[in-house]
Formats: sequence, C-alpha cells, structure tokens
Amino acid sequence: ADVEADPNAAIAKLAEAYPQAGELTVTPMDEAWFPVLVREYPKPMPFVPVIDNDLLRWWGQDQLWQSEDSRYSADSVRIIPGPISVAGITTIDEPIADILGRFEAAMVKR
Repeated sequence: ADVEADPNAAIAKLAEAYPQAGELTVTPMDEAWFPVLVREYPKPMPFVPVIDNDLLRWWGQDQLWQSEDSRYSADSVRIIPGPISVAGITTIDEPIADILGRFEAAMVKR
C-alpha cells in the first residue's frame, strides 16, 4: 500500500505482516539503545532517529539522502562540496553549460 495515498491501508498491511506490532511496546532499554546503534552503524540512517541535542548532527550525517529522493528538486537539496569540487569553481555565477563543457573537456583529455 502507498503510505501517502492510503496510510490506513499501509498500517493494516504492516499489522498483517507483523501481528505483534500492535501489542509490543518499545521499552526504555530499547529507546536508549536505538540511537547508540544508529550512531555506530557504518552507513548513516536516512532519517533522524531521535530529536535531541545532536539534531544538527543527525540531520547532516548523510549529506546526500535528499539528492537520492525524487521528491526533492535540485534547488531544495543540501549539498556539501568537498575540497576537490570546490577547487573546480573558478568563476562567480558561471553558467552550467560552461561548467559541464569544462567537465567534458577534462574527460576527453583523459
């Protein structure tokens, strides 16, 4: 079921697949353990697991998650270019066609 189109059907499908989901509760021990698990996992989770004092760190942990989500336009995603990318910026307000042309020329040279 499509969660956005029919959230109740999605919840029903989840409950059908995991019957105990409606009965089991998250214990305080689980609640404390989950953020620790997410911090230590090698690949950042594509969500903010807990709203706490580390919110900015959680939000920025996986820099590219929005760029991989088709719901977001190119103008609305957060990007953090690295030093190699920034080194290629040589002109203020350079048209994208010029940038791509430089990239193409560099690839042809290789």
